[in-house]
Amino acid sequence: MMNAEMNKNAEKIVGVGVFLLWVVTSAAAFLLILPVIEMTLRMYASFWGDYGLYGEAYFGAAALRQYMALILGMLALGAIVGGAEYHYRFFNTEKSWRFFARVIAVEISLFLLTILI
Repeated sequence: MMNAEMNKNAEKIVGVGVFLLWVVTSAAAFLLILPVIEMTLRMYASFWGDYGLYGEAYFGAAALRQYMALILGMLALGAIVGGAEYHYRFFNTEKSWRFFARVIAVEISLFLLTILI
């Protein structure tokens, strides 16, 4: 009886931990949208920028920013919903923890990439 109660409590604690980790990675995904857009615009300006204040490259960059915001927002939302479904199906398995490790590695890599570029 005592082992069953301990296992239930341990499972609840792991469930809360997984939920908090999912919330943190979801928030990080949304926080990554703006730095990735800014990095893309810096690369765009480096290669196709001109010296006019409102030249042709300005309007191209404005359009690129809007498209990137739309695409990255949909991608982040899809990844968050898909990740939640994945963790719901494979709760507390090796697959779930490996997926968390990969998501965190990708997010940290993108944060570092946006700092360096």
